[in-house]
Amino acid sequence: MIDKLSPLIQEWIKHDTVRIMSTKLCSENYVGIRMSIFFSGCDNYCKGCFNKETWNWNNGEEWTLERLFEECTKYEFADVSILGGDCLYHKNVEATESLVWLLKEYTDKHITIYTGSIWEDIIQDEAKFNAIQYADILIDGKYDENLKDRTLAFRGSSNQRIIDIQQSIKEERIIEVQL
Repeated sequence: MIDKLSPLIQEWIKHDTVRIMSTKLCSENYVGIRMSIFFSGCDNYCKGCFNKETWNWNNGEEWTLERLFEECTKYEFADVSILGGDCLYHKNVEATESLVWLLKEYTDKHITIYTGSIWEDIIQDEAKFNAIQYADILIDGKYDENLKDRTLAFRGSSNQRIIDIQQSIKEERIIEVQL
């Protein structure tokens, strides 16, 4: 897949880096089979978080954007979910924007983003909005242990929403997906 990129982009993604805790081919992080990317770094510190080891940005391993793009594209049948930690954590937001743009520009992958940030704050923050604007689905909101609900699809607590990013941008209001 890298060979489809222009030489300038190939050179750029060899040097841009981000810290990744892990990747996993699975079906629990949105509809279908997905390559789930777990970013390191989160300052939400949600009580009851299932992935506390991702909170520390220094955990995990430094990956180039090239390696991350290759990981996301190595299975043609798999879409992509970006989680963490939090991919909109201040040290991750630029890499998230770059990865989402690359995936949308050069593949037909469906992209889901999980974040503790909420839509209303994201659209007021240029860097965060730029990072999500080409993705398909946003699962927003911090996990709230008091609102834990195991019956919800792809969310841990009832305050979290599944938002259709493209429709929400087009209609200038939140469009939630009902599963």
